[in-house]
Amino acid sequence: MAWAGGLARRGGSPPAVLLTGLRAFSRLHGVLNLEVTDQFGPMGPALLYRAEVESLILGDSGVRGSTRLSGPG
Repeated sequence: MAWAGGLARRGGSPPAVLLTGLRAFSRLHGVLNLEVTDQFGPMGPALLYRAEVESLILGDSGVRGSTRLSGPG
């Protein structure tokens, strides 16, 4: 993450913020790509989007084994 440190030294965002933004973009972009190419079929992407957003908010360790993601709501 040398690039992130370089940006932070020039008055940009801290490396942790940049890493979080990069993680969010790449993970949600992947789900969006699957949706656009109709890879979900009738299932829909809602649960996967929700799991990815919760994973980003809580951190990956907070989502593993969670039963909250098993259905809508």
